[in-house]
Amino acid sequence: MALGAPSASAANTWLPCLDAEIAYDCATYVMPLDRTGAVAGTTSVRATRYSATEGPRMGTIFVIAGGPGQTASVMMSLMLDAFSGANRYDIVAVDQRGSGFSEPLNCPRIEAGTFNWNPSDPRTDAPFTDCSVSLGPQRSAFNTAEAVADLETIRNDLGIAQASFFGVSYGTKVALAYAQAHPANTKALLIDSVLPTDMPGQFDVDSIAAARGALGQICSGGRCRSIGRSPVSNLAKLSSRLERRPIPTFLVMPDGRVSEQKIDAVALNDILFTADVNSFVYNQFPGMLTESLKRNDAQLQRLFAIVNGAAGSSDSLAGAKRLAAKLPKPSKVAPTRKPGDGVIGRDAEALAYFSTTMFFATTCADFQPPWPRSTDVSNRQATIDAAASAIPSSQFYPFSRTTARDNSTSSYCRGWQQNPTPPAIAPGPLPNVPTLALNGNLDLRTPTSWAKRAVAGNPSAQLVDIPNTGHSVIGTDLSGCALSLAKRFLIFGATDGKCRNTSPALPIAPRPPASLKSVHTPAGTCSGFRSNGCRRAKQTLSAGYLAMRDTLDQALIGGMDAGSGLLGGIWGIEYDLAEDFSLLPIDLSMEGVSNVPGVYTSGKLGLEDAPRVNNTLRMGGWRVRVSGQLNYDRANDSLTLSASRGRARVKVKIRPRSSRVTTGAVTARQLKLRRNYALAANPPASAFIR
Repeated sequence: MALGAPSASAANTWLPCLDAEIAYDCATYVMPLDRTGAVAGTTSVRATRYSATEGPRMGTIFVIAGGPGQTASVMMSLMLDAFSGANRYDIVAVDQRGSGFSEPLNCPRIEAGTFNWNPSDPRTDAPFTDCSVSLGPQRSAFNTAEAVADLETIRNDLGIAQASFFGVSYGTKVALAYAQAHPANTKALLIDSVLPTDMPGQFDVDSIAAARGALGQICSGGRCRSIGRSPVSNLAKLSSRLERRPIPTFLVMPDGRVSEQKIDAVALNDILFTADVNSFVYNQFPGMLTESLKRNDAQLQRLFAIVNGAAGSSDSLAGAKRLAAKLPKPSKVAPTRKPGDGVIGRDAEALAYFSTTMFFATTCADFQPPWPRSTDVSNRQATIDAAASAIPSSQFYPFSRTTARDNSTSSYCRGWQQNPTPPAIAPGPLPNVPTLALNGNLDLRTPTSWAKRAVAGNPSAQLVDIPNTGHSVIGTDLSGCALSLAKRFLIFGATDGKCRNTSPALPIAPRPPASLKSVHTPAGTCSGFRSNGCRRAKQTLSAGYLAMRDTLDQALIGGMDAGSGLLGGIWGIEYDLAEDFSLLPIDLSMEGVSNVPGVYTSGKLGLEDAPRVNNTLRMGGWRVRVSGQLNYDRANDSLTLSASRGRARVKVKIRPRSSRVTTGAVTARQLKLRRNYALAANPPASAFIR
C-alpha cells in the first residue's frame, strides 16, 4: 500500500472562486488530520483550478508552493503569466494544509516576530516552545507526507489517471515525495531549485560549500579586480571580527519604527544566505567585505537592513529618525514581502500569503534532529554542540563552528516540541518518471549538489545547471533559458538542455567613492564656469549617476521594490495594474538618494520604456536631463546627462567600457516577472526557508 493513501471520499464540489481576480474554480476538501490515526480530527484544504486555454490539452499539472507555509494561489498566477504559450494543461494549485486558504496556522507571537531570539541561548526559545505546545499533538500532522496524501486525495477525486507536478523550492520536496509514494500516478516532474526529501539537514554544510564556490565564481574573470580579490578569505576575517565585536546599528522599518540592532557573525551569515534570492547582495558583497575590513560599514549596514526588510539603516539614532521622517506613505509604493520584512502583526491577507507558524511546524516535524525526538527542549543544546563538534571545522569555513551551528536548522527547531514518531516519507530513489530539474549555480539554500543527488538513478531525469543565477531560476534567469526549457519540457516531454542565450555574469559593484573629489571625472563639456567649476560639476553629475545607478541595481539586480541610498535617502517603485491583474513597474522614485557624501539625487526614472530612459532628475543642486540606455551591467550604460544652472551648462557622457556590449538590457516586463516570481517562490522569513 502506498504511503499516505487517502480514504475514500465523495467527489467534491467546485465553484467559482469568490476571492480570485481571474476566473478560477475553487473547492475545499475536508481531510483527515492525521492518517496514521495518532491524532483525531480533520482539517480543510483548499484547491484552485484553471482550465487549459490552448489546445491540444496535455493533461493536468499541480503547482506546489515553497516555504513551507506559502499560499499556492500566487503560484497559479505565476503559472499563467510566466508560462504564456504553454498553457495546454489544466492547472491545479493546492494550498498545503496549514497555509494559504487552508486554515493557516497562526501563533500570533511567531507571526508578529516581535521577540528577541538568541540562537546561542536556549532560554530564548520560549516563543517557539509556547507555539508548539499551543498547537498540541496536531502540530506534527502538518508535514510533507500528509501534504502528499492530500494531493493524492484531490487527484483521485478529479479522476486524473496521471498528473504532472511543478514545484519550486520546498514545493520540489513535495513533488519528489509524491512521485516516490505514487509513481504510477505521476506523469512528469518539473522541479525548480531542488530540495531532496531528506533535507534540510542538521547543519547546512552543503550550503556553506556552495557559498564558497559562489563567491569564487562571481569574482572570476577579474570582476573583483581592485575591489577585493579574495572574498572567501575576507569573509572569514570579517566574520571572526564580528563574532568578537558586533556592530551596533539602527534599523528603520517600513512603518517608521526605529529598532536598535547589532550586526554579528550570525547576521553576516544571514546576509550571505540571502544573496541567492536577492542578487544585489552578491553585487555588493565583495566590496562590502573590503570596506568593512577597513572599518567603513555603510554597505554592511545597508545589506543588514535589506535582509531584515527595513527601509534603511543608520549608525546613529538621530540619523535613523531623520530617515524615518522621510518615508513615503504606504500607498505610494507597492507593498513588498521579502525575507524578514519586520511587519508587526499579520492581518488575514498577510497570514494567507505566508504562515511562519506553518514553516516551523512542517520544517520541525520533518526534521531528523541530532537529539532523540522525545528529548525535552531544555536538554537539546548539548546534543547540538556534540553533533557540530563532530564535523571538521573546514566544512564550516569561512564561518566558525559556532556561527554555523547557530544558524542551522538544529538551532531553529531546538525549542519546538516534536512528536516521538517522525512522519513517514516513501524511501528509495526517484522513480523512473520524466523529470526536468533546474538549479541555479549561485543557489545557496538548495545547492546544485542536492539536485544531483535527488535525481540520481532516474534514467528519465535531466538536470540543467543555470549559470549566473541563484534560487528559483525560472523567473530569475535573465536569459530566459530556464523558462524556455520548462516550456519545452511541458509541451514535448523532454528537452536537449540547451539554450541560445545564457544569463550574463553578475555585475559586481565598484567600491563607493569616499568623497566628491575622488569621483571619476567623466568625459563631457562645460560652458559658463569659472576656475575649476567645470570639473566639480562633472563630478557632481557623476556622483548623481552613481546614486541613481545604485538605486536601479537594487531594483534590477535585486528584484526589490523599495530601499535606501548608501548614505541616505529613499527610493521606491510605483506600479500600475496590468490587464492580467499583475503589477507592472512604471516609475522608480528617488528622494535624496546619496552614494557620495554631500550629493543627493531626487526625481522619477521612467521604467515603461526600459531599458530606454528620458527623464529629468535633481542631482546635487543641478537639474539634469538623463537620456539613453541603462543596462543590466552598469559597465554597459550609454547615457547623456545634461544640466544647467543660471548661465552654467554641463554635459556628461556615460559610455560603455567596451564597444561590444556583453550583457543585455532588462525590459519592464522582465522586471515584473522577476519581482512576481521572487515573491511566489521566496516567502518571507529566515534564509533557511526554501
